[in-house]
Amino acid sequence: MVEYYIGYIGIIVIHEMAHFLLLKIFHVKEIQITVGNFIYLPVGIFRISPFVLSGSVAFSDSDFGKLKLLPKLMIVMAGPSANILIGLLLSPWSWVLATLSYLMAVVSLLPIPFFKTDGGYIVKLLYDHLAPKKQAIHTPVPKK
Repeated sequence: MVEYYIGYIGIIVIHEMAHFLLLKIFHVKEIQITVGNFIYLPVGIFRISPFVLSGSVAFSDSDFGKLKLLPKLMIVMAGPSANILIGLLLSPWSWVLATLSYLMAVVSLLPIPFFKTDGGYIVKLLYDHLAPKKQAIHTPVPKK
């Protein structure tokens, strides 16, 4: 059972490293990778916890905001894509870890706003891109 937990942690790390790799390719700075929950041990750009249920990548909004829609979507989709690839690679040896990897890809693509999933971020990116921009309404100042 412990080997499955260690494999699960490895799947989370690869998922987050896929995001990290594309963030580096697109020159986004101030990246911080978190693996785990609750108590963290900072190690360089990593924050590692002994209690691992999930992971996340934090980055500079100013650099990320300058990117066009396609690079943003590529960065967000890198993690779930890595999970699908891991599942394909692991399926001949461990159906349990392959299934965990597939499930992680599916769950991370669900648009659940309060969990801040990749899918929720994709919906936000698409909404911000496709929604009409609100223009400021100019109201004249009444003359006295």
